[in-house]
Amino acid sequence: MITYELAKQLKDAGWVFPVGNWVEDKYLTLPTLSELIEACGEHFGQLKRYTNAWQVMDCYDLVVTGKTPEEAVAKLWLKLYGTKNT
Repeated sequence: MITYELAKQLKDAGWVFPVGNWVEDKYLTLPTLSELIEACGEHFGQLKRYTNAWQVMDCYDLVVTGKTPEEAVAKLWLKLYGTKNT
């Protein structure tokens, strides 16, 4: 699960959500972990769980953390492909 704020960042950075899932500026269907991983493409390296966080690494040296695996991979996608590189 990712937060509404992170879903909004994905949308603002160019993530294509299915049509009709934004209602009154709230997102109803969030991307799944597998959709996020697939969207990272060949850059996705590995996902690790630590005591209080999840860490995802690309195939090079980029490391991103999150409270959930979905949050970590969403943040990786933003770093890799976000138009604003947040």
